[in-house]
Amino acid sequence: MDRNHIRPVLLSVLLVFSVVSTGFLGSAAAAPSEQSEVATVNSQTMAQTATAGGATCQLDGSCPVPDGSVDLNNSGAGVHVLIDGSHQGSTFTKFANRLSERGYDVDTKRSTTGGLTSWNSSSANGLSDYDVVIIPVPQTAYSEAEQDAIDEYVRNGGSLFVVGDWTSPLQGHAGKLNDITDPYGLHFNGESDTWLRNIQDPTNKTVEDYEWRVVLHNTGQHPIMNTVDTVEYDGVSLNVTDTENGTQAPLLYGDSDTYEYTYSTTEKEYPRGERIVGAAATWDIGDNGRVVAFGSQKSLTTYLTDEWQAEHQQTDTRPFLFRTVKWLASSGHVERPDKPVAVTGERIKGGETPANETIVLKNSEVAAAIGTETNGPFGTLPGGIYDANAYGLTTDQIGVAEFAFNNFGTWPDYESFEYQNATGPSGAAVVTATGHVSTNSNVSVTTTYTLPANSSHIWINTTMENGGDQRLPVNDSERLQSGAALSSEGQSTWLPGSGTVEETRSPPVSADTLDQPWAALTGDRVSYGVWGGNGSFTSYTGSTTWVDPWLEHRLDPGGTRSAEFALFVGSEGASSATSEYYNKQHGTETGTVTGSIESTDNESVSQATVTASKGDRAFTYTVGSETGTYELELPAGEYTLTADASGFAASEPKSVTVTGGETATADFDSLEGPAPINVTATIDDEGEVSPADARITVLNDGTAVQTVYTQTTPAGTASFQLPPGNYTLVFNHGTGYIADPVEKNISVTPGEAVSVNATFTEELDPSERNWVGIDPHAHSSVSFDGKTPIDNFVAIQKSAGVDAVFISDHNAIGGWGSMESQAKERGIMFIRSEEITTGDLGHFNPYPMHGEEMIDSDGTLVEFIEESRTRHNATVFQVNHPGDRFVSLDSAPGQHEKYLPMVDAIEAYNGPYGESDAASVRGLFTLWNNGYEITATGVSDDHCSQCFPAKYGSARTRAYVEGPVTPEKWAQSVKDGHTYATYGPAVEFTVDDRMPGETVNTTAGSSVEASATVRNLDELAYAEVIRNGTTVSNVTLDGTNDTMSTDVAIDGNAWVAFRVVDEDGDRALTSPVWISTSQQAESGTDGNGESGGTTASVAPDTEGESAGTMAEDTATAESETTAASGPGFTAVVTLLALVGAALLATRWGT
Repeated sequence: MDRNHIRPVLLSVLLVFSVVSTGFLGSAAAAPSEQSEVATVNSQTMAQTATAGGATCQLDGSCPVPDGSVDLNNSGAGVHVLIDGSHQGSTFTKFANRLSERGYDVDTKRSTTGGLTSWNSSSANGLSDYDVVIIPVPQTAYSEAEQDAIDEYVRNGGSLFVVGDWTSPLQGHAGKLNDITDPYGLHFNGESDTWLRNIQDPTNKTVEDYEWRVVLHNTGQHPIMNTVDTVEYDGVSLNVTDTENGTQAPLLYGDSDTYEYTYSTTEKEYPRGERIVGAAATWDIGDNGRVVAFGSQKSLTTYLTDEWQAEHQQTDTRPFLFRTVKWLASSGHVERPDKPVAVTGERIKGGETPANETIVLKNSEVAAAIGTETNGPFGTLPGGIYDANAYGLTTDQIGVAEFAFNNFGTWPDYESFEYQNATGPSGAAVVTATGHVSTNSNVSVTTTYTLPANSSHIWINTTMENGGDQRLPVNDSERLQSGAALSSEGQSTWLPGSGTVEETRSPPVSADTLDQPWAALTGDRVSYGVWGGNGSFTSYTGSTTWVDPWLEHRLDPGGTRSAEFALFVGSEGASSATSEYYNKQHGTETGTVTGSIESTDNESVSQATVTASKGDRAFTYTVGSETGTYELELPAGEYTLTADASGFAASEPKSVTVTGGETATADFDSLEGPAPINVTATIDDEGEVSPADARITVLNDGTAVQTVYTQTTPAGTASFQLPPGNYTLVFNHGTGYIADPVEKNISVTPGEAVSVNATFTEELDPSERNWVGIDPHAHSSVSFDGKTPIDNFVAIQKSAGVDAVFISDHNAIGGWGSMESQAKERGIMFIRSEEITTGDLGHFNPYPMHGEEMIDSDGTLVEFIEESRTRHNATVFQVNHPGDRFVSLDSAPGQHEKYLPMVDAIEAYNGPYGESDAASVRGLFTLWNNGYEITATGVSDDHCSQCFPAKYGSARTRAYVEGPVTPEKWAQSVKDGHTYATYGPAVEFTVDDRMPGETVNTTAGSSVEASATVRNLDELAYAEVIRNGTTVSNVTLDGTNDTMSTDVAIDGNAWVAFRVVDEDGDRALTSPVWISTSQQAESGTDGNGESGGTTASVAPDTEGESAGTMAEDTATAESETTAASGPGFTAVVTLLALVGAALLATRWGT
């Protein structure tokens, strides 16, 4: 039954009950005449007079009790909460601040941004982005569409906290709340839509002479109320009615002195005692959705303040509210089984994989979804774990856990899946996948996923059999790297002995370098761990959000080998969840360290991080409680413990000896701070000063300790906290492109605000000459591996000095709405894209996209291109990071004859410059040599705005656009080749007055004039004119602005491009100017870099060292300047190398 049918049926039933019932919760205890009077008011009043079995369950202790296994004392950090003020209701600022202080992610929807389902000014894509939606005292009605959206959200496992009041502003608007809560058996009581029944009590009150300011001390048998005895209440009473929509029970109710009162024209008193309810809950709605109704908004406002608490009776109001949000946030999980099972048709909370495309393994502790139909993240083939969480406050944050035959990307192609449940409560559920390696059909693969009873880990055991006649790998010096590739959705990698991983670790590192052979992906609400079984964990590769444990081995013809790994799913986010569980599973002798964390003013520090190290090697960490205590279980031994928290200076280290089976104590009472830092950034453009978006790097003794960005609105402002000390704030706005950094030294004293103003001086603005710079490849937190917050993404991008903003999340378009809202508010151009992410074809960005649905990542390259054109009217189809890997023709995708002419752009530069970029350029040169007019672009491919060093805007694309700039005009300029890719230098290059992308018509045997003007913030080094992949002219440049001109001989059809390099190694490369004659010229074949010249070669400056002279820069091997042509390296092979499996969803640069 849908909600449109529930209401009339429910009201009809309630009308009958209101006439015949004599013992019900609501106004049933009133005199018959009063019942009659109430029952004739309106249909809404009929709802309050309902009865049902169990409606008075608190009187005899028969109320249903939900699952109480969730630990509501756990931190709420990372829980996403929306407070909906879109209907002119309160936004509960005090309560929102309290939640934020405890680590909750709180968004507020204001009435100026449209209705609840309008997201033009929200960081969310919709209700499903939130764990809990709080609906406070609306003054305008929710539309039918909004009510349907709310109901769908709840039925899909979401949670509502609906808050009422008996006075203004809810007075006169009760029906607007009951429209939402009635379907779930919860009703705010009142004689009409004008007057509500408030709860009063002459004995249990907090203020003398105010009987409506009561203390409710009767509590239901419910997890929320387990540690709650009293709640301060000033609000309306509730009616609870059994419905088919879940299970209902009261949370708070009155005693023998409690009565209801209505201040209507007749002023009625209704003495109903314990039948009077102030808070109630409904659960098991649809996919375990939950609703709590609470009638006292003052409990979330006035009664929440420290001042009120200090002057009035102490109650458990605060714990009640926080526990309510946590209980609501733990909704949406699959039902816990009595024994391990493997089932279909279920979806993991927070998971992306549809219920009809998975097999869910679950027991009493964890649940994991194995994809069986479509590709997973990074284009992984079906058969991996795509979603996983523990129950309670956790939500899915895994990207993929899947067997890889030889490093990330060599997935099995599974042909069948079988599953079985445990035969008893102590058994295990098993899923078996059978197939072969996708790149080698001679290697058969059988993977079993085994989930034991009462465990929090899943064994992933893969047996490989080589049915071919060659030993693998063929090269005797190489080894296969087989294992469980593990990626996350924005979690952080932790390794015992290293701590948090800040950089990519590849090639594989020996597992012997770890203090224990496990690794963890950590976060706020859930963590994942991995370790090997039977000697499988011999090495690993890893980066900030992923880690791959490998078994290094060889596989003989006819031989078999098994790789066994355990995937742990933790109900807490710290690495200690993995370390403690690992040691328990391996029987390690452990002891416990407990303690408290306080600041220097003796205040408890909430959610402090306590790290245990062995010498200078960080072993594991835990996060303290909201009340400033911690507990950490460690293997026996000597440790150094430190404590720190956001805004606080790190504590003095504590030495502790851990003895097996014993508890040691280490208290911290020396955390200093914090102090608020308020910054303002502006930019001076020839006397015109305006707000500037800025990236602020905080240095402590020269070491970067924090990165802060100004906010999107108001632009150029930011507030953050720092612990006491002396700091240097380095302000960046288009550093290396348009303005130099500005440094400000500050001294921070606890509690004393510091104000800092920084003004940039604009030195260079190519857009004034119609060269519009954009970074057409950037990721937000909507990407499964992104860490850049979507709600401030516009300011983050603009801090790099780009002229417009762009988004391209992996197989996701959920950030479009927020970006459009931010950009519109700032008057900034926004370009929509999606990074089509596959496992075997590569990664691609179509732009600008105009449709409202993302492009399916299952298909061929031709299908991707055609869909981007037909469904999204995208102008450009761009191949991303092509220089990462190269493959043979045999393993590359087909249809090259068709898709070669369809590709518009290829990334020449992707992120900080390196050998993969030089390889991309070499491939581009070869394509140009074969006549493919494909544009060179530069991008950052940034995923993490907080990571060091900052990457966003490290490369970008400038395209020539005259007049007003639109996404379509900019993209058309890219498609037409009017571009250059740059790490800083601004270039204006022409050949016979034709810009890049245009054609010069001439005759063979003639010459053309190549001219360039180069402007830069740093000292220039040299420039090169490149013809057909060969450097035909090297020019030394002087200063930061210079020009050059040279004649280029033309002996047939050709292309001419320009590259410039400054003394820091930053460079720019133009797309080519095409030369048309009646003859085909020879292309460059010599050299060992990008352009194949015999006069100079340019080394990849991966260390950022100065390239002060041509001689210094050309002396390094493996440079950019080779273009390949001739036998064995045709255009087909090159593009296949660029867009085939060479574009594998490698995480080294994505």
